[in-house]
Amino acid sequence: DGSTIRNGDAFIYGGALTLSADFYLSDRLALGAHVKERFVFGNDTGHFLTQFGVHVKLTIE
Repeated sequence: DGSTIRNGDAFIYGGALTLSADFYLSDRLALGAHVKERFVFGNDTGHFLTQFGVHVKLTIE
């Protein structure tokens, strides 16, 4: 994310929660979305980082 650790003695810790869903439009085609929230503590740049996206899945047989 481009952040810089200025304190060499810092201990950075955290976790993440993810939510994703797929919607099947046919037997071979699915449309999906996901959201991920990361919780990062022990730094000066911020505590919450959000990522989101959409995707298309195509099954080729």
